[in-house]
Amino acid sequence: MKFTKLFSTLILSIIMVFGASTLVFAAPNDDVISTLKANHVPGDYIVQAENYLKNHTLTAAQSATVDAQIVKANGVFEAAGTKDWRNLSQSQHNTVLQAIYDAGNAIGLNITIDFSGNDSAHVVAKDANGNIVVDFMANAVKQTGIDNSMIYAGLILVVLAAGSVVLLKKKAIA
Repeated sequence: MKFTKLFSTLILSIIMVFGASTLVFAAPNDDVISTLKANHVPGDYIVQAENYLKNHTLTAAQSATVDAQIVKANGVFEAAGTKDWRNLSQSQHNTVLQAIYDAGNAIGLNITIDFSGNDSAHVVAKDANGNIVVDFMANAVKQTGIDNSMIYAGLILVVLAAGSVVLLKKKAIA
């Protein structure tokens, strides 16, 4: 009986450690999304960032750099008293563009922006291998919904914990 208790406790401990570790790794990515939202970045761009960050985990340092660049770019818009790119001066344009490039470089992306369209920009981000990671004009931006895998993992942990408690109580009574 001692072996069963020890084994059950060990298994539950391992499951809980691995279950919690996923949440810890998500924090820098969540910080970037929160910063984008707090700095009034348009929703289409936030969805692009969320889609990219689903498959790429940032380090705390990368997240801090990206966050700083987001705040820097938003500061330019706030100082100008506008949310419209067209109302910025050339110097302000350059500051915002440099913040975008610096944020991309911090996470290993080469970002190019083409302003040849009417009041629109074609933004392309490529990884170190030259693969297109994000193309704002070519990709349809779709909200795909939340990822329920963490909810299911949590439910499984609760069921396993409840099952082991019931099992231990039955053995204690017997």
